[in-house]
Amino acid sequence: MKKLALGLFLAFAGTSLFGQVFDEANGMKGLIVDEIPVPASLVGTQGLTANHKTYRFFVEMGAGYELMSVFATPDNDAHINTTTTFWNDENGDVNPQTSAYRPLPTPTDAKYYDSWVTIGGISATTARTQFIPLADDTNGDGYMATPTAVPFAITFLPGVTDALGTHFGYEVSPDGNWSTVDAQYLVMGSVAGVTPRNAVCIGQFTTDGYLDYQFTFAVKITGTPIFREYVHTNEFTDVHVLAPEKVRWNNAPDAAPALNIVAPASINKGQTVAITGTATDNVNVSSIAFSVNGVVVETITTTGNANVSVPYSFSWTCPGGSSAIFAVTAIDNRNQATTQTATATIVDANPTIVDFVAPNTDTAVNMNPFTVLVRATDADETISGVTINGQVATALANGLYSIVYTPTVGARTISASATVNLISGGTAAISATSGTITATNAAPAISFATPVAPFSIVILNDTTFVVNATDADGSVARVDFFIGNATTPSFTDNDGTDGFSFNWAGSSAVNPAFAVRARATDNNGAQTSATITFAVAFPNNGPAYAIESVTTFCSSADVFCLPMVTTKAVVGVTGYDVELKYDNSKVSPTGIVTAGEDLIADRDFTSYKINVVGDTMVRVSLFFNGTAPAGSSFNGNGTVFCVEFSRNYNFGDVDTAEFTMPVVEESYPTYVMQTSAIAGNYYSIKETEFNGAISFWSDNKRMSFVPTVNDTTQIYGIDAPTVVAATVDANGAFTYDIASGESIMIKRDVTNSYDVQTVISGQDAYYTALVTVEDESFIPNVYQIVAMDVNRDGQVSAGDITQMQQRTVANIGEFTQNSAVAKTDWVFVPSRTILEDFSYRVSENYPLTDGIGYSRKRVPTVEDEIALPIEGTDCPIISDENYKGILLGDVTGNYAAAANSPLFKSGEEAASLSFDISEVVNGKVTITVTASSEVNIESYDFNMSFDSEKFAYDSTKTKMFGVGKCGNSKVDTLSCTAFNTGKLKNGQIVTLVFDAVEAMKKGDISFKTGLINEKAVVMNVTEQEIELGLDAASLEVSVSPVPATEELNVSVSEVATIQLVSMLGIVIYEVEASQVSIPVSALAAGSYVVKVINGAQVVEKTVIIK
Repeated sequence: MKKLALGLFLAFAGTSLFGQVFDEANGMKGLIVDEIPVPASLVGTQGLTANHKTYRFFVEMGAGYELMSVFATPDNDAHINTTTTFWNDENGDVNPQTSAYRPLPTPTDAKYYDSWVTIGGISATTARTQFIPLADDTNGDGYMATPTAVPFAITFLPGVTDALGTHFGYEVSPDGNWSTVDAQYLVMGSVAGVTPRNAVCIGQFTTDGYLDYQFTFAVKITGTPIFREYVHTNEFTDVHVLAPEKVRWNNAPDAAPALNIVAPASINKGQTVAITGTATDNVNVSSIAFSVNGVVVETITTTGNANVSVPYSFSWTCPGGSSAIFAVTAIDNRNQATTQTATATIVDANPTIVDFVAPNTDTAVNMNPFTVLVRATDADETISGVTINGQVATALANGLYSIVYTPTVGARTISASATVNLISGGTAAISATSGTITATNAAPAISFATPVAPFSIVILNDTTFVVNATDADGSVARVDFFIGNATTPSFTDNDGTDGFSFNWAGSSAVNPAFAVRARATDNNGAQTSATITFAVAFPNNGPAYAIESVTTFCSSADVFCLPMVTTKAVVGVTGYDVELKYDNSKVSPTGIVTAGEDLIADRDFTSYKINVVGDTMVRVSLFFNGTAPAGSSFNGNGTVFCVEFSRNYNFGDVDTAEFTMPVVEESYPTYVMQTSAIAGNYYSIKETEFNGAISFWSDNKRMSFVPTVNDTTQIYGIDAPTVVAATVDANGAFTYDIASGESIMIKRDVTNSYDVQTVISGQDAYYTALVTVEDESFIPNVYQIVAMDVNRDGQVSAGDITQMQQRTVANIGEFTQNSAVAKTDWVFVPSRTILEDFSYRVSENYPLTDGIGYSRKRVPTVEDEIALPIEGTDCPIISDENYKGILLGDVTGNYAAAANSPLFKSGEEAASLSFDISEVVNGKVTITVTASSEVNIESYDFNMSFDSEKFAYDSTKTKMFGVGKCGNSKVDTLSCTAFNTGKLKNGQIVTLVFDAVEAMKKGDISFKTGLINEKAVVMNVTEQEIELGLDAASLEVSVSPVPATEELNVSVSEVATIQLVSMLGIVIYEVEASQVSIPVSALAAGSYVVKVINGAQVVEKTVIIK
């Protein structure tokens, strides 16, 4: 049996208190556990291994306290457990009742590492000793230095001795768990430690596993019967108020628990599912937590202290959503955690639907508020509310919700979120996003209401300027009023309640054509200006002279000449003496005076003298010299003289210098009259206007804009790309304010429905084909190669030819172009770019590329955003520029024939296209087209209209000429184009086939365009039975001469309406008569139509004017 140390026995312990104070904090301080390794010399002895360690336990008490007993109760057991077994020495049994001296084992003796329980130490009747903690040991044997003869008696509970032997005896099977709930082992009379630490040993245990332990102690005050009981768990607490038991593995390794998770991969909304698995740990699993989408749902706390493997099961009801992330976290006795996750897809048979009703696609809007409608529905759950762009929406019928949305400039989307009351409880948010809402701010409109131009104002008299300013999609925030060319407003009106107005008292500056500019700014910052020009008048009773204000750009020369002018006619003045005052901090006189020639015959007849008086005044005398004829005098209105000044170094880029002339003496032959002059100023301003012009590349003629006659060209600034900043005028020029940006975009487009066959024809495709096959017989200039690249991909290819031909016959309304650039029909190149950019020069290896110049594979890039020629920022210098316009597809530059006019030039009389109409055969009628020319035919084009009630275009039967295409994009129109790189002068070129319900007559077809080699030609039509109009017998028309140069004579068999119509449908001349001579010398050469109308009868004849 085994194993009590000598002198140890078990007994009951009584508890009582006698009212004396017990220091609970110092009575029981703690439990010391010393770890004693087994020496290498004993490894292998009786099964000892290198993994075995001996753990010796001490109860540490405060000074003046003694250990009475170690015990257990049903509420607080005493146990010492190991994960393996306790090691016991085979020679370690000792009879507790022996009276013989027992030698003390040494650390080199296996008995030293025996497992046992004790209080204090080893005892015999003749010698005693106590164990001491390693921290107090001086020689390493674990005993007190000198044995002491302190007698103490030990008692024990019956049966415990055998129980101890069962667990700590060598003679029985090895065991690893000892516990009791109703036992004590104690020292009668108690015992204290033998070192100042006051630590008493209660046992030692040798094992190669991990220990778990709990003890309950009774500690008393030395020399008194007062004691206190403690249970040792995670902390020392009064046994009557114990904390929950916590497992203590004092030497367990730092290993985290392991676990698995079993969860479904798919869940229905509202379904209850189970998530199961097992958590394991090498020591103990303390708790298992279950969370969904990061929220803890349930936690399991394990009991006991040997939960190595713990199965778990959690239940969860799916509230909805798109997916659920399950997470299970296991925590072990050392608070180490392991988490496993699983993701399940959530299936919603009746999902919440949130969509935009208005707007329901990408939408362009102005700045006016508009209603946004969102539909939010759910078949099995309820919608508690919807927010749109963060604003609570108003609920309407049928699941609709709305807000009023005020857009801001630019492109953005609107978000909506519906709050859903879930079946399983709680809520969820379902979101949707609208298409792109692009808001463009319309610029305000502004115009002068009063005064009404033309008008004059009298200097120094009040004049009120009133403007009407409105904004279509917002409000006008303010109107700024500027005088002349000023960049700083003279007045700002922020309140338009009674109209925007500005009261001006005239100006001391004299300018025969002055102006006030009003600029309206809307609530989104867009601006529009209006200017009113007026004349300046002088009061009849006012001074006869004035200093005329001078304005120059800051970039101009530093010198300027300040004029003195008359305000009303003068007569007989023979000389002037004046005093002119100036601001010497800004300007200085140069000493030069120049006489004007408005009041005298020759300025050389005059001389002057100037004297600077002080720092702020000059005196000037102007008189006639000896070369002047006798009786010379100043007479009339205009400039008398000007005095030259220079700007000082501190004169700002934008600055003003004021001048006064308090004394003006007029000399007459016999007397002098003194008056004064109206004051004036010198202004230095920044240059803000850029002057540009556009011209067509082939003839350098300006591309004008005349309303109702030809296309407009609009200029946009890069800082406001949606606001027209300038428009080309009738001279092809424009003025642009650089406040809209220092780069511009020039936009000129051809309406998609417009017939471009007269300028983009088969001839253009012909030349483009020569380039694609690298035929060096034709080398294009830079404008032509840019025009060939209609898709703007940087090279000339067959794809460009395809698009040209489709555009010619109106199969497409615009060219498909590289998505990186804006679609356009026109591009514009600055003249200086043509001169300075080497990419606009032909490749030296043409038709191959040289990496610099242009070729088929390297077409110059034409920028959509064109930087302006501006130097500097504080005081910019703005140069003028001319831009060369290139119509994409128009390789030959044929647009030059129609520049600034809707009419085109004609071709040679000797060339013609003939159309021979056949009889109807099997519901088909054919037209055989024959070409005739004195030169090789490189291309042909024609556009014909026909009666779609009777005929429908079917096909092209034969093609006898090159590469071509016919298009029938409109049911009553057929356009054909072709080019040929071979040689042909005369012959059949194509046969056209139509479905017919009756015979085709000449009157059933008409021609808008007929070209050979891009020149207009005569169009001839023949038929099996020729009839004109509806009743040829009753309406006969003859036209001569053809072609016409001066007059065109038209004779009709009866009085009718006679019209001369351009090929664009513009009526040029109209008269009611039977005979007329129409003057045509002023018309541009080209093809025209004589149209005769008499009731239901209409006859058209194509003519050519040269």
